[in-house]
Amino acid sequence: SSKILGYSSINASVCPVHTGEFLQELFYDGKMYNDPILGGYLAWAIHRNVLLDTLSIRVPEIEEIAAIRKSPERFLEFARRLDITLAVIAHGIAQNKSLLEWFATQPSWQMIYCDHITVIFLKITAKSATLLEKYRCEDGKVSNLPIKSAPVYYLRALALLRLSFLESAQKDWQQGIVLLPNCFERYYIAGQLMILKGNLPQAIQDFEKALSYQPGNQEIISLLIQNS
Repeated sequence: SSKILGYSSINASVCPVHTGEFLQELFYDGKMYNDPILGGYLAWAIHRNVLLDTLSIRVPEIEEIAAIRKSPERFLEFARRLDITLAVIAHGIAQNKSLLEWFATQPSWQMIYCDHITVIFLKITAKSATLLEKYRCEDGKVSNLPIKSAPVYYLRALALLRLSFLESAQKDWQQGIVLLPNCFERYYIAGQLMILKGNLPQAIQDFEKALSYQPGNQEIISLLIQNS
């Protein structure tokens, strides 16, 4: 997309271009938490200060983020202290898995956006009520993906699984299959879906198929051991 950038040389498949566009549309002036890896681009794209970026982050902040990722409940105190009411999280970062799963259980935070790179949560407040009514995501009702490609669908399907949006995850997974049916991601996600649906025999078959695409994948080997 060149809507924000003014040129099209940045690859929106790997850069949070559409996240920036959504934040511009949201036009919310509350304080925002963001993964440091997103900070530099978002500061430039949406023309506002960001909490964290890889160029200016300091050691204490790095340590605090690491502690939050390890124990997500720490985010509540972090957000209270800094008056944070918006969170932009890169769901492809493995260390964020527990944080995403924690957000999915928090009644005071609602998901308002999800693409193949980020998930955005907004805190429920009187100030945010109108925005939540407009943008709140529900299972089966998630923002459209601006890029139609198999990797994009598969990436978001994994994020939605971690957020317990099973119907939406399955829709993205099925779209990915249409575009790229024979790949590791198809069977890895299928196995995860089958576990959540309680179909362990099928999950094992799917993980074995995934392993045939990536022999030696330690996560798949662990999943097979856990569910055998």
